[in-house]
Amino acid sequence: MAINYTFRNVTIPFFPKIKNNIDVTINGGIADDLEEKFYLSQDINNVLSTPPSELITDVNQYDYDRPDIDGQYRLNASVVIGYRFSQTVYSNFEYTYRKIEPKTSGIPPSTNHDIRFNFRIAIQSR
Repeated sequence: MAINYTFRNVTIPFFPKIKNNIDVTINGGIADDLEEKFYLSQDINNVLSTPPSELITDVNQYDYDRPDIDGQYRLNASVVIGYRFSQTVYSNFEYTYRKIEPKTSGIPPSTNHDIRFNFRIAIQSR
């Protein structure tokens, strides 16, 4: 999900005569993945390892082994604030937050914070 808004004709203190736009963008997303791995060959081997005289023909009587659970929960969010000084000069500030929580116990959760500052100058020929 993203939300964009532009503040028009904004002046900044060190350039009081210049009125330009400030762009604000907010992005966010959530994902929750779950994967279960069932091992059919292992379950069939468990059933067929019993002697034929004890074999149960009703498949509903059998249980399966617990599946391996895998997946992760992800949360992403970012805020971008940009200012256009002129048609050729633009700068912005971006903060990004990422959190990942794996569903398996062998992998630790991680959280990342990124801060970026961009300054762009467009070079044009006449």
